[in-house]
Amino acid sequence: MKGKVYETEVRPAKLYGIETVPMTKRQEAELEVAELKMLRLSLRVTRLDRIRNEHIKGTAHVRRFGDKAREPLLPSRGSGTTVNWRSVGSGDCWTGEIALAFSCQGCYYSGARILFPLYFLSLSSFRMSSGTNPCVLGMDIGTTSVKCCLVDTITKEVVSSQKKDTCSNVPSELGTEGNKQDVPRILSALQMCVSRLPREGMKRVVRVGVSGQMHGCMLWKAGHSWEQKPDSDRYAINEVSNMYTWQDSRCTQEFLASLPTPQSHLAVSSGYGCATLIWFSKHKPELLSRYDRAGTIHDFLVCMLCGLDQPVMSLHNAASWGFFNTVTKEWNREVLAGAGLPLNLLPKVVESGQTAGYIPNTWYSIPANTPVLASLGDLQCSVLPLLSKNTDAVINISTSAQLCFKMPPEYTPAEEPPSIPQPIEYVPFFDGSYLAVAASLNGGNALAAFVRTIQQWSLDIGFQVPQSKIWQRILELGGNPESSSSLIIRPTLFGERHSPEENASATNVDLGTLSLGKMTRALCKGVITNLHSMMPRSLLEENEITSMIGGGSALVRNPILLKELEEAYQMTVALDTRGDAAYGSALAAINAAIA
Repeated sequence: MKGKVYETEVRPAKLYGIETVPMTKRQEAELEVAELKMLRLSLRVTRLDRIRNEHIKGTAHVRRFGDKAREPLLPSRGSGTTVNWRSVGSGDCWTGEIALAFSCQGCYYSGARILFPLYFLSLSSFRMSSGTNPCVLGMDIGTTSVKCCLVDTITKEVVSSQKKDTCSNVPSELGTEGNKQDVPRILSALQMCVSRLPREGMKRVVRVGVSGQMHGCMLWKAGHSWEQKPDSDRYAINEVSNMYTWQDSRCTQEFLASLPTPQSHLAVSSGYGCATLIWFSKHKPELLSRYDRAGTIHDFLVCMLCGLDQPVMSLHNAASWGFFNTVTKEWNREVLAGAGLPLNLLPKVVESGQTAGYIPNTWYSIPANTPVLASLGDLQCSVLPLLSKNTDAVINISTSAQLCFKMPPEYTPAEEPPSIPQPIEYVPFFDGSYLAVAASLNGGNALAAFVRTIQQWSLDIGFQVPQSKIWQRILELGGNPESSSSLIIRPTLFGERHSPEENASATNVDLGTLSLGKMTRALCKGVITNLHSMMPRSLLEENEITSMIGGGSALVRNPILLKELEEAYQMTVALDTRGDAAYGSALAAINAAIA
């Protein structure tokens, strides 16, 4: 709403008469800076919050000033003219056709834009379509950031959204073998995002959906792990462990080989919740003795919001922990007990989309007794908004990379995992269906490691270059047609679950392939080639997949990845920004209410 007020009241004043004079790039930049200052002030954030400019504009739903200033003029005369327009603040969410009946004298004169009438009409349309409809709140706890969004249950459009980087990594006593994050910092960032959503919309929330990074685990003490501050909606977090993420590799191949075979079609890898807990029972039993509850961080969030004593976990997350049979929907209790895992740490498992509990008191204007779904997997939630046909495949490249498609309804998983690790897994989706997934551990994180290396090299020789500048430059150089070369980069810095010992490599290196542009192009191609080796085009054809839908921050922002993807699979990839886990969790909450 603040973004709409800004676009309705402030920006028209800045744009008044600007089409009559030429504007230099410097003047445009100065106006852009002034605009960002006003947006930060209205959103109650400062530069110390380290929120990127595009995230501030996305939160306020405000387009770039220069694009607005160069927007084509509307027709100069006529009554009942049909005008293509985009609703205020919706960006590229949707485009409507609306008939405007206006007189030349009242609304248009001498080629000037119809600023105020169109903005006011758009704002009133927004209020009519969303101002009284019930909403759902969707929240997602990712590997590097948290996000929340309000979604209209009738139109299924995003009313408002917030996102914040968590910067929550904690140094591990195992060095590079461990990967853990600070839980209070993550949930503090999430509550900050929720607090910035419009209160009027929050009052209309009828259901809450939650998703988050799968496989990882954390521990806490029942009755001592959270408390709501007096006269505040904010929760303080106490007596919890760190969150051990899906990237944690403390479970070596030797350790995994010593574990019993799961009574499930899904194999167990390092970073999976049950494997991590068994590792603690053998190597750090004192850690387990301090806590009596375990779950994912988003399971903990649901417990906190609903005041639950026992964690409730969906099929999505239970399957991602390992040692869970998705057909019988039960833990392998005897197997886990024999491996040394305290069974009291296993959460209760319910169907994906089922209610876990109810918010006991008003929380950031959300009414008391609002139902909260059992937390869902971020993969399934990011796929849900995109997978409209069984002939579609969905690819998501952000921190990691996943390519998946929906299996036929008659598919039934095997009773045991394959004897040889396979690159494709079959994970629960919604309504009893399964997804065939090639989940690579190497996606945007491999590119980010490349950028950090360039930045460190620059520091080593005495120059400080921000990562944003490096990203901009390497994408420019790599996008040049001359950047194609014979250089081959295998970007498996983080290994793969089916091949954990694999390292990254580069071949065909010569003096002609050492330029920054050619290395960037080869690295992007390597990310796609690695994914293609896990799920080749021939497999998609066998399953009658005819189209591909792309999402994820790395793919959306990197045109080189998109081009290499289309070349590898010989398919046109349709980018869809709705492939967002927070939006998907909200959509799951809407579907649960309908069911």
